[in-house]
Amino acid sequence: MFSSHEVFGTERKHRWIESDFLRLLLACMTKTMISSGVGMTTTERPKMAATDAIAVGFLGVTTRLSAVHRVFDSWSDCLGHNLVLIPTDLPLKADAAAYRGFIADVRRGRDNLRGAVITSHKVGVYEAAAHLLDAITPTASRLGEIGMVYWRQGELVGDASDSFAILKVARRLLN
Repeated sequence: MFSSHEVFGTERKHRWIESDFLRLLLACMTKTMISSGVGMTTTERPKMAATDAIAVGFLGVTTRLSAVHRVFDSWSDCLGHNLVLIPTDLPLKADAAAYRGFIADVRRGRDNLRGAVITSHKVGVYEAAAHLLDAITPTASRLGEIGMVYWRQGELVGDASDSFAILKVARRLLN
């Protein structure tokens, strides 16, 4: 396990990620992609008991086909936790009740869900279920989308970080 400073250095604070866990996950993601390109597959990783696992919801259209499955276990190992990705597929422009149900599942901790990553349904989740969250970050509110849901200080928070990732890539390309 390593700190985000090992990947990003100390020259810039990443204020846009307010959770230490998410900051460390981003560091692990970056280090995994840079060092190996891909991680272990789920069949190569020894499994812990299901009760030890922390579940991360993954809402998209075809989540089971996502490339994230090739690196997720490496990120989990890097974080020092037994994380399990729980994919949920919904058609584009799904019914608002489906989005509300997904957020309700995260709130209830169904299947030990502690948070979620949302891909193709960011705007739909924002429009249908933002009112079910305790807090929406200014970025998510400004963009009108929710790309991740996590617990912070007892509150379920909706956040959006794609714009920051794009900005970071653009800055690196332009330097």
